[in-house]
Amino acid sequence: MSRALAESFARLHQGGAVADGIEFRPRKDANDKPTGYFGEAYLVSVEEHLFAAEPLGVYPLIPGEPPTVNFGVVDWDAPRDPEPLVQAANVTKVFDAFDVLAFTELSRSKGVHLWIYAAEPIEAKLMRDAMMAACLLVEAPVKEVYPKQISLTNKNFGNGIRLPYPAVSNPGRQVMRLNSWTLTLEEFVKYAEQNLVTREQLERIAGHLPKPQAPPSPMPLRRRRSDSDKYPPDLQDQINNGPVGTDRSDSLFTLACRLMQCGESKERSVALLSEWDDRWVRKFSERQDKTQRYEEMCESAVGAVSVNQQTFKELK
Repeated sequence: MSRALAESFARLHQGGAVADGIEFRPRKDANDKPTGYFGEAYLVSVEEHLFAAEPLGVYPLIPGEPPTVNFGVVDWDAPRDPEPLVQAANVTKVFDAFDVLAFTELSRSKGVHLWIYAAEPIEAKLMRDAMMAACLLVEAPVKEVYPKQISLTNKNFGNGIRLPYPAVSNPGRQVMRLNSWTLTLEEFVKYAEQNLVTREQLERIAGHLPKPQAPPSPMPLRRRRSDSDKYPPDLQDQINNGPVGTDRSDSLFTLACRLMQCGESKERSVALLSEWDDRWVRKFSERQDKTQRYEEMCESAVGAVSVNQQTFKELK
């Protein structure tokens, strides 16, 4: 029974790559290619996610021309988004009007995810347009709509999301709900498979998009190694593979300080911070004043590095 349940859950959440669900780092092979996202390896990962202590994340975009997805998600977080549960309820009513079943999930801490599942792989643009339209019809925030990208570049996977029903989670969170009814894993899989959204339904919803939406930017390109030989290995690892800790502000400021120590220009440091924040941390990446924030962080880093250097001289 557990294998059949895992197979159904895996089909619903099939994407183009997977990630470890704690620190959310993509699983890749020695050639930097995604690994473990299909076949037996994927099923084992799903089983570990559902029945052991190995949570899993998925990058929705499946490579192709154009890329496709099997599900769409909206993510609301407080305090950035007011009353996430109310937003989810409002958008659920929109989906109800189109006979689309949407599932509400309380995320790991204070946010809410709203999921829908497709009957077949759907073009990423169509899924995104439908999710955006459903939100905008009730003026719900659309800052975190998955898929976030509608195209892929280089070795990027797009933005990923943690899957529901991990074996280890906070009580009452990371499980699906229909209105006020909390679903067991078995109930969720049954309802999801019986209520898969069709292309025609998504097209009808997307037709209510108020105006053409600018295509979302692809994930920032990773810096080529040949362009970064001047950085020490530990700094290069941080740029390529993300932060070690969980404090977003501290991670960004530490990176700024290291760049200043290496003599990087302020202009290039601001660009690097922007790329890195968008990929790994998402502290300021969606704010209107993000460039100003990165500039201020670089200026503070210059001061901190100067103080540390002076202290070091005095100790010598």
